[in-house]
Amino acid sequence: MQDLDADDDDAVDKIDIEMVNTEWLEADPDFTPQLHDFEGDGGIKFDDTDFTEVDYVTQFLNEDFWNLLVIESNRKAKQFFDTHQDFSRRSIFLSWSDTNTEEMKKFIGLILLQGLVKNHAGECTGQKIRLCLRLPLLPFWIETAMNFS
Repeated sequence: MQDLDADDDDAVDKIDIEMVNTEWLEADPDFTPQLHDFEGDGGIKFDDTDFTEVDYVTQFLNEDFWNLLVIESNRKAKQFFDTHQDFSRRSIFLSWSDTNTEEMKKFIGLILLQGLVKNHAGECTGQKIRLCLRLPLLPFWIETAMNFS
């Protein structure tokens, strides 16, 4: 795995990123997609013997994914701070520091957890989070990263 630096534009260029045009177009009501017959051999193409839920998640959300997420988040923050510098003395933005993979895993874990915690008042207690983190379908790295005791 290659270490990537958020300030190194060349490092990000080494990652194959396809830029997508996000402009909306009118749909053609007469459009019919061309369907192709699948002729391949379907199924998992790696040895998943004794895999846990976490193993499946990390198969796709590997360290390259987390590194790219961190690099682009830090890049976006830098762009924001380069154009916005008139913060009040008490602004939360003054306490910003670049994120890292551990912090990003915690953040994404909490986002996933929000879908499991039923709390209509909008507040989430530590006890409910701890109980949800023990669900078998959530990756262990969420609980480990959250470091609840």
